[in-house]
This record gives sequence, C-alpha cells and structure tokens, in this order.
Amino acid sequence: MEDQSSGEGNLKASTRDCPSDENATGRLINEVNKGLAVLSKDQLLKLVRFSNSIMCQSLPVKCIFTTLKALRLNLNAELVEICHSDRESGDLIINYMAKDGVLHRKEIPACESGVFAAALRFGHVIKVTDAGTDQRYDRTQDQHTDVEIKNLILCPLLDSKNLVWGVAAVANLSQSGLNTPTESEIDQTNGLDVNQRALLEASNENTMTFLLQMCEIGGQCISNAIVWRELDATREKADGLLNLMHSLFSDRLGIQSCVVALTTHAKKLIQAERCTVLLVDRVHDQLWSISSDDGSQIIVPLSNGLLGECVEQGKVIVIENAYEDERFDPKLNFRFGVEIRNVAWVPIKSEDNHRVLAVIEVINKQAEELLHFGEDDLRLLEMFSAIVGPQLEKSDFAAAGSKPPETEAGLAFKNVPPSASLSRQRIPEPCIPETEEE
Repeated sequence: MEDQSSGEGNLKASTRDCPSDENATGRLINEVNKGLAVLSKDQLLKLVRFSNSIMCQSLPVKCIFTTLKALRLNLNAELVEICHSDRESGDLIINYMAKDGVLHRKEIPACESGVFAAALRFGHVIKVTDAGTDQRYDRTQDQHTDVEIKNLILCPLLDSKNLVWGVAAVANLSQSGLNTPTESEIDQTNGLDVNQRALLEASNENTMTFLLQMCEIGGQCISNAIVWRELDATREKADGLLNLMHSLFSDRLGIQSCVVALTTHAKKLIQAERCTVLLVDRVHDQLWSISSDDGSQIIVPLSNGLLGECVEQGKVIVIENAYEDERFDPKLNFRFGVEIRNVAWVPIKSEDNHRVLAVIEVINKQAEELLHFGEDDLRLLEMFSAIVGPQLEKSDFAAAGSKPPETEAGLAFKNVPPSASLSRQRIPEPCIPETEEE
C-alpha cells in the first residue's frame, strides 16, 4: 500500500465505518494531487480568478455563493448544491443555485440512504450518469429541489485537516465529457484516429480534475470562514456578557433599566429581530412588557398558548419553523406587526426556582448561517434569566397579588384597558425604549 501523508491518514480515519472503501478518500486526494499540470490554460485562469474571488470573502454565506456561482458557470450545470450536516440538530443544510443564479437555503432531515449520504459519510466522489436507472440514486433522499435530476456528480468538501465536512453536487451537466459515453457518442469516436481519441479522453479527465480543484479550494475556504465566524461570535458573546454583567450589577441602575440592558445585549448577542421581557401578573392572569423594542406596551393573556405554557410549566419553548409547527398561533404575527419565522420563550424564575416571574421572548433569528435559535442561544438566554431573576424578585415588579402602584410600569398598567389584550398600546412615559449602543 502506498504511503499516505498525515492529512490523508486523518481523512481515512473519518471513513473507518466503511472498511471495504477505505481507499476512497485516498483516491480523492490523489485525484486532487494530480495538480494543475493536466489543466488547460483557460482552466488555470478560471481557477486563479475563482481563488482570488473567494479569498476576498470572510463570511461563510459569501464563500458558499462564490463557490456555487463558479461551479454553475464554469461547468455549465443546471443545478449546483453544497450540503453539510448541522452540528446541533443533525439535519442536512442545503445551499443551492439553479439557472436564476440566486442562492437558496433550506434544511431537511438527514439522509438515511442515497448518494448524498454515501458521499458525506465515506468521502466518495460519485458520478451518476443516469439518475433514472442508477440504483444508488434515491430520488426521495437525493432530489432536494424542483429540478429533476438527470445526471449528477458529487465531490466531498474537505477542511484544512482533510476531513470531510460537506459535499458539493453538480447536476444536469450539458457537457457529456463528465458522463459515461452513450452508444451514439461511442460510434462518433470510432471514426477518430488514435490521437484525436486520446485528446478527447484527456479533455474529459481535465474537466473532472478541474472540478476537484475547485471543490478543494472552495471547501477549505468555506470551512475556514465558518471556523473564523464561530470564533468571532464567541468573542462577541464574551464581550457582550461582560458588558451586560457590568450593567446589571451597577448600583445606578433600577430594575427596569437592567431589563432594558438585558434586552439590548441579548438581541445583539443572539442576533434576534425582536427581544421583549414580559412580566407575569397572576392577579389579572396576564403578562405585560416592562421592556420592548419600540417603547410600546404589550399585554398578553396568561392563557395564551405556548407563552402561557412557558409560565405554567417553567420550561423553555422553541418554535424553529413557524410555518410548519402546528403549535404556533398565526395571531402572534398581528401582535408584533412582523412575520414570525421562529420564536423562543425562556422563563425568568425566582431564586428558589418555584415561581416564574417573567419571560424573555426572542423573535426571528437574523444570522444567515443558522435558520433558528440554537442551543448556544438558549444557554445564553438562560444565563441572562438566572442573573436577572433574583433582582427582579426583590423589585416592586414582582410584588405578589398586585401590580406596582406608582412605578413607571404600574402607571403604564393603569393606562391600558382590559380590552387591550393581544394588542400594543403606545404609552407616553412608562417604558424605556431600547436603543442601540453608539
């Protein structure tokens, strides 16, 4: 057996679940390592332009867009995809581009069978010349868009350690060079002399090598961008958490100002479109806001669906996709005046954890790399609630059996009629509008 580099050894280790195909990833690296010598001058220029373009990008979504665009145009494909597993949910994240040249993104359950599952799991380069007859192709698992797949090439995407993190797919190529020749194409080549036939075969090999080179460059750049973004997000969260702690424990701030500080920092750190803290009023069986984005007062019945369930059961509730989750009440869209895609509710409890004093409500994850609020976001919100809970319990807001009579929030409560449930009322003074930090 040929000696392999340490990087190749790592890649082989990632495919140990398939001993019979343990050389598949090694073959992939060997194909890539054929290098640039076999490529034409035009292909080399395209690779240089692609490298220069993608290396100017730092955001994962920009790197993905650049790679998909280059694959679609340079290989004349009808559809191109980049797929990878979500680290938290295990679902398959699909970024794809069709003839419209627009980047689309969707999330589906992880593949159990089909060529995508094989490419992701074992690091195979897979060519499907006829999706209608190839038994490896599973239409229910491998067709992710409305585009009918006729032929398909899958190329694993490697990170800097030569570990497979995703797969690039090129579908419905108009160039027959990447496919097994048909009988008519064989008949046509029979009329060629030896030199002409060798030139045609070399052209087909060059195209495949060109694809592998593009996937190697794109795969590592996207992977590096994802790692950099995660590190940057971690730094931002650490800085934001320190700023929040400073605000919450400042003697100069009252409880409502502390809550405003919480919503301001939480909104930024978890990249939410809206963040609101709703106080539980059990005397009147409702919740009302003590901090909202625009300074308006929000009144919600305690019996209101999932929000009420969060209060009564003291548990975190997450709606990842409001369009598909049967628990979601569309009336919430009218309450906030925005179209809700995803939402999370996190209870703020008393120090003994026996009572829910308030609820943190966050709406619409804004990050392009994540379609809903993840575990890291929820852990951060739970940390915020644990910090604010004891202070809120000692304040007038949490006075049992009555609303605070002369506080800002108490005056706001007086000005809101009972019929204003599930509505937003503009209050002149009571709420401190959330403002972005300079």
